Amino acid sequence: MRKLLSAAIIVVFCTAAGIFAYRYAHPNVIQRSTAAAVSQPAASADITSSAEPSESTEVETETASSDDAEILYSGVMSEGISKEQSDVDRIKAAVDLDWNRYALKASPAKVLQGKTYSTFDIWDEDYIVGPRILVDQGTKDIYTWAPNDTSPVPIAKDKAFDKTPHSIIGTVKDGAMMSVTLTTSNGDITVRRLGIDTTKLSSLKIGDRIKVTYTGIINGTDTTRAFIIKLENVS
Repeated sequence: MRKLLSAAIIVVFCTAAGIFAYRYAHPNVIQRSTAAAVSQPAASADITSSAEPSESTEVETETASSDDAEILYSGVMSEGISKEQSDVDRIKAAVDLDWNRYALKASPAKVLQGKTYSTFDIWDEDYIVGPRILVDQGTKDIYTWAPNDTSPVPIAKDKAFDKTPHSIIGTVKDGAMMSVTLTTSNGDITVRRLGIDTTKLSSLKIGDRIKVTYTGIINGTDTTRAFIIKLENVS
């Protein structure tokens, strides 16, 4: 028993002596290991702390840019709507039409003879009537335009909005749901038949004679500047 205890004491002593001798012989290894163990958490903390502010800053920048773009877009839209409404008000003041019945709808801008015009169509429910209305964006003067025109017509000189009734008689050549084609002494014309007075129109067969009452002007076969009032059969 004493021999076993003595042997154990000798083993412990030798092990301790060996560890002490290793540390004494390799001090740099021990220092590097300790320094690495101590500095590694600090490095991780530095990386985490430096990444978080950068990410936060980026998010804030993106948010600010998005907000600025939305504000700019809203401002542009508001300016466009205000400008369009101003043109609409100017047209309604200059053009003698029943604006409770007709509506103005904007079309793409038109460039004629080097000038840019805001363009509006006159709508009667789902049907475009009359000439197009143009607003000179430089002078704000109002004109009309039709496919056969060579230049814009000043609104004051356009007979489309004259309220004097006229009539023309033609023979039915073809009929459609919204319009009818008539053969007249000036050629074939197409006139609308929806949303107008047809109380005296009992037949609309090919060959029937139809009297068309309108305001404005029919120029040959061009009915762009005519506003149809009534269709009726004549013998």
